[in-house]
Amino acid sequence: MFKHSKPPKTISRFSNGSHRGVVTRLPHQPSHIYFSETTNVGLDRSFLPNSCIQKVYAPPIYEDGWDIPPSLVNQLGENVKGDYETPFEIGQFKNQPWWIRSTLETPSRGQVEDNLGTIEENPLEDISRGQPGDNLGTTEENPGILDKIKEIQFGDDLKISCIKKLLLNIPLAKEPVVHIDPDSALLSQLFSENLVISLDTEFTQEGLAYIQIGFLQNQTVCILSFSNNFAGFERIFLEWLTQEALIIGFNMISDLKQLWNKFSSLPPTSSLLGKVFDLYLFLRFLHNGYKHQNSLAAWANRILGVEMEKSLQTTNWFNTPLTEEIQQYLVDDVYILHKLVNFYQKTSDLYYVNSWISGKKHNYLEASYSQDQILIPLFLKMELRGICISLSSLEACAKVQKEKRSKLLEVLGLSLEESQSAIKFTNWLRHTMHPISQLAKDWPKTPSGSALARGSETINTWVTQHTVDPRFQDKDILEWLTNYFSFSSLSGFIKFVDTVKKQVFENKIKPRWNIMGTDTGRITTQEPALQNTPRDPMARSSIIPDKKGDVFVIADYKTIELAIQAVIADETNMLKVFLNRLDLHIYLASKVLKKSYEDLMALKTQEETQAEFKLLRTQMKPVNFGKIYGMSYNTLWRRFLAQGRNISLEETKLIDGVWNDTFPKIQNYQKKCKTLFDNSMAPLNVLGGTHYITSLCGRIRRPEILPNKKPFLNFTQIINFPIQSSCTDFLKLSLRVLDHEISFNKLPAKIVASAHDEIILQCSQEHAKAVEETVKSIMVASAQYILRPIFPNAPIEVDTAIGTSWADKP
Repeated sequence: MFKHSKPPKTISRFSNGSHRGVVTRLPHQPSHIYFSETTNVGLDRSFLPNSCIQKVYAPPIYEDGWDIPPSLVNQLGENVKGDYETPFEIGQFKNQPWWIRSTLETPSRGQVEDNLGTIEENPLEDISRGQPGDNLGTTEENPGILDKIKEIQFGDDLKISCIKKLLLNIPLAKEPVVHIDPDSALLSQLFSENLVISLDTEFTQEGLAYIQIGFLQNQTVCILSFSNNFAGFERIFLEWLTQEALIIGFNMISDLKQLWNKFSSLPPTSSLLGKVFDLYLFLRFLHNGYKHQNSLAAWANRILGVEMEKSLQTTNWFNTPLTEEIQQYLVDDVYILHKLVNFYQKTSDLYYVNSWISGKKHNYLEASYSQDQILIPLFLKMELRGICISLSSLEACAKVQKEKRSKLLEVLGLSLEESQSAIKFTNWLRHTMHPISQLAKDWPKTPSGSALARGSETINTWVTQHTVDPRFQDKDILEWLTNYFSFSSLSGFIKFVDTVKKQVFENKIKPRWNIMGTDTGRITTQEPALQNTPRDPMARSSIIPDKKGDVFVIADYKTIELAIQAVIADETNMLKVFLNRLDLHIYLASKVLKKSYEDLMALKTQEETQAEFKLLRTQMKPVNFGKIYGMSYNTLWRRFLAQGRNISLEETKLIDGVWNDTFPKIQNYQKKCKTLFDNSMAPLNVLGGTHYITSLCGRIRRPEILPNKKPFLNFTQIINFPIQSSCTDFLKLSLRVLDHEISFNKLPAKIVASAHDEIILQCSQEHAKAVEETVKSIMVASAQYILRPIFPNAPIEVDTAIGTSWADKP
């Protein structure tokens, strides 16, 4: 069975009217596999170009030595033991993606949506092996999900192989021939002669104004305008998408969103899997040290030495004639994309080594695509759909928070005007009778130096620098400072709510998703920034399902950063806490207070002591999360003050010492990170910063590159990255698997949002419990799948909840 030395053999064929398929034996070769037949479309409706199926990356070898996951072998049964021609029904293998191929015609948008509209009884049985309420799963408990992850990643590897082949076949960029609004015949010919295009759009709030397409093989650029109804683009583009194709763009979700909004006949976004290549995501993955300098113009200047004209970005395209200057501007964007692809070709064979898995090498494009770019269709779908908002809840939230702010201002002795004006605040602080006026002389100033600073971060930093000053230990001064920090936090809350209200249109917000929004790869949004949503239930209660009767299923990795830290550092005490399913924050509290863990946990069970229990956890949280990132006791004290906690520096010192004694191996991990960063190098020609450290999955962190400074990454950033970015790895793999189940295997849910370590899904009440169990199992298995090379059966927990708003989170 599946001997690696034998050529591929047909195991079984099936025929069901016009549906035909083949199960093919996959021989394992050092660098590729050969299929006995080539087909276009798998039963999971993933697309694979004909020309790429002949040479692709090898599938994983499973524990029993087979190329095919055991779950699939078990379903094939006796058919895998010989060369049979036994017919079978297509439905029997409807959930098997890559090993069973079908020659189905590409389904239309309507067909796909019809197929996803219903589910059979108990459709999730094969991927929900965990027990409801059992947060701590193991790989052995979820073999079906692990096989599914392997199948999905194998399919993604095939797509990546095809993309690499297409990219490497692109010629060097030359000065393009330009066509303005070509007729349909010419446009159709250009599409038929090019498997790869570069794409850009220009739009305003009124809609789509221009589509710029670079036909890279022909060295041609076409500009399609709104005034000519885009020259028959919709029909031609739709037909082109059904064949092997690749669209290259830069930050391309916004451009694809314009096309999908404008042209109603375009297929579901899932049809774009393996058909888009975002240079923004690739270049940010390649080097994430260029903080806030990641525009197309910045990368063009950095890599190509080209100064791009960007003054026309804010042009009102619908009221501006298409002058030669504007034509050149429109052409430049897609032409630069071609030049940047030529840069990629020079890096295509470069590899770097994983910091944590011995001997594991990563190719930049493969890592970028499998971790980030594979999610483009999902986040395009989420942007198109938007998120439903309850305006009444938002208004009620704003009202309550403004009342709280008024009470805090009373306590502080400030008026609202004095809190909002630097000059009035300065005058108040210098003349108030409160003891805080003692600090006015030394108070930090605004950048201009004309007034005293009001920003909580500036004041907080200043306080930390003066910890030895006895004035900062005065009870009344400490109380005023903690109240002021609470007031600042509340003001930020109110500002966020007011910002969200401005973004609401027809009871929805449509935030712009950034799949690599931070240096650690975290997903963020703009307009509004959902990741900044206050954790207060009132704020989150305004985000609700968009269909009456539906509910949210909310899943959140529990203390995942600490679990990753325990595994990577091999911190014995911390691992014992997780493996025994103890509460880490209460465990630390028991060490600080010198009380038994059991006695402190008992506080949770009695109504009169539940508030005390909650306070204990709240007090220990910033310690556990801060210390894994190298936080000193001074900074920890500052964190306590910022959270409105009136605690002395000496008390903070004591807590800091107990933590260090309880988890001694964390400091060894931190030293190891610095050594790894200093000794690991992966040069990139024109880009500076060769030293690096990676996440568990191979996301790479390079030094920051700032003007007129040497490449540099501080100690906190170095030790932070492996933990934060590995959290990102877990979440993104979970999203990939969930999206696959929704798009191709009829999971009756939709992904609404993701923030930090959370995933929010929407489904009917009827399916909520099954979806909850499935998302929990997938998130646990995804994390364990990544951790498996260094710690099999890692202690991963996921909290879940079902509710009618985001406020019902676990």
